Amino acid sequence: MFEKLFIYRAALRRHREGPLASERSQYLKELAAGGAAHGTIMRSARYCLCVAQEIVKWPADHCFAVAEIDELATAWAVRRTTERRAGGPRWPRAHFRFAAVDFLQALGRMPQQSVVVGQYDNLLEDFIATRRQDRWLSEASCHSGRWQVTQFLSFIEQRGIALGDVEANHIDAFF
Repeated sequence: MFEKLFIYRAALRRHREGPLASERSQYLKELAAGGAAHGTIMRSARYCLCVAQEIVKWPADHCFAVAEIDELATAWAVRRTTERRAGGPRWPRAHFRFAAVDFLQALGRMPQQSVVVGQYDNLLEDFIATRRQDRWLSEASCHSGRWQVTQFLSFIEQRGIALGDVEANHIDAFF
């Protein structure tokens, strides 16, 4: 799978020789089979390598809890910021966590998270259904889109802002 994604020898070698290479390759194949876009698979490959480098330090049969993933994501994001590879820890943490949860669930090393029903879930499902008819044809795109929208909805809920009251400055603050 890595050969289909990476053309530079150093990047290809890094992914082939990195920890959990066969598991990461299989996970990426499943994403591709699910219709994920090439860019989505590339991003997943990069983050999964980072996740694998972190989880390989744990026993091979360790099943991760959400709190452990949160700690790993936070520490990884802080290092990225300290190394000046990111402007701040917020987005690296969020993307690492998203990739880690998906990858670890695919490996069977993290239980499926219980779904917390949000006040906008019905609207979100309607939105996803509309996008699916329009351009989000794959389940992978829907999954990623749902995550992105959920992040924004959580952001406004934490600040006590109703969806109908969202203004451009709220969106700017989120990003």
